[in-house]
Amino acid sequence: SEGLVPIARATELPELGTLALALARPGWQLRASLRILGLVGPGFRTQQGGRIDAWLESDRALPVGFSGGPLIDAEGRALGLDSRGLVRGADLTIPNTTLERVVSELLTHGQVRHGWLGISLVPVVIPSQQRETLGLDQRSAVLVAGLEDSSPAGVAGVLIGDVILELDGKPADDPGALREALLGRAGREITLVIVRAGQRLTLRVTPGEMPG
Repeated sequence: SEGLVPIARATELPELGTLALALARPGWQLRASLRILGLVGPGFRTQQGGRIDAWLESDRALPVGFSGGPLIDAEGRALGLDSRGLVRGADLTIPNTTLERVVSELLTHGQVRHGWLGISLVPVVIPSQQRETLGLDQRSAVLVAGLEDSSPAGVAGVLIGDVILELDGKPADDPGALREALLGRAGREITLVIVRAGQRLTLRVTPGEMPG
């Protein structure tokens, strides 16, 4: 026996209007359902705190028993995993980028670890004069309002009063954006761009694992 051969996976997000086929085996036989990708939207967080990299939704509800099956494009590549229960009232396809990130964490650590810096944050608006001085386009960031003793951020040199602009090149324009950027990043070094006393600085931090 040659064993099972995995199908190819699409490496990019599908385009709106892509023709696809949902596959499942809810009973004894394989079933298929023809779909058209009706929505390709931005990423979001689930109620449990997980990060989904894109909102992929086909043109109609999935048949019963199709949740957990793959969505296949016309070239025979998997676009992601269909789900009926991830978001109440919506049938979605979890994209490959999310699946690969989660599977990698599960295989390596047995769970998806949430990165932890040991800081508390409040959103702030960057004054126009400071934006001009520092050459910034973004209008908001997060201010470090609290810092736990011996936390990863403290060890790396973060101070109370620092304003965090970016995490690994992504704008930290509100506390939620920074928390999302830390998902799955425990134990992996990241770069923080901060403003301290009017100066722009770069710090390298290795997040710990979220306690509890």
